[in-house]
Amino acid sequence: HYNLATIYRGQGDFEQALYHTEQALRLMPTLSVAHRDRIDLLVTLDRGGDEVRRAVQEAEKVGAADSDTLYYVGLYFGAQGDWQSTVGYLTRVVDLEPDRGKAHLYLAHGFMNMGRWEASKQALLTAAKKGISIETAASELERLRNARGGSE
Repeated sequence: HYNLATIYRGQGDFEQALYHTEQALRLMPTLSVAHRDRIDLLVTLDRGGDEVRRAVQEAEKVGAADSDTLYYVGLYFGAQGDWQSTVGYLTRVVDLEPDRGKAHLYLAHGFMNMGRWEASKQALLTAAKKGISIETAASELERLRNARGGSE
């Protein structure tokens, strides 16, 4: 089933790829790569946050939710405007990989969109220390903070 899923995915038939990935997981629930592929397929098919969250939880039970997967899921929820989930997943990424500058940058955006100005500023400073350009994000933070008249 996993090999069939790979073939279907390569052909762009994501529904069939998902079906066979899920069949592979039914037969071998600890197949880490299939868990990560399932999450990716659910995101690709835009199946919704609840289904993606459940897939991440199932992957975590078998140790298959690595920092790359959590990062990708965090970005997915950011694109959906679900900033709470974005911050949750990206916080876990930076806990696992403190040197991952882009994760700090996107975490700052999540905090920014939640109105958590100081947390956003700290994440931006960390991103800058990791070599990530933050000029655009820093000016966006100031613009949003001023527009919302906010202190944290």
